[in-house]
Amino acid sequence: MPAPTRIDFDLDDRIEALVASGQLERGSAAYGIAQLVIHYGRDSLLPLQRELYETEITPLLAATAA
Repeated sequence: MPAPTRIDFDLDDRIEALVASGQLERGSAAYGIAQLVIHYGRDSLLPLQRELYETEITPLLAATAA
């Protein structure tokens, strides 16, 4: 895996808030994929990883932004 080009600290804060609220479990596949996005961006995801991110993480992020 290449070195991170830009860490998304805002997304990291939002993911950690989901963990703190019990909506996301640290160590889960979804959490791991969220970490990839934080460190490497969405474009780094494989198709199955992207699908999991879009079905599990994106709705949680959208609900907390509302």
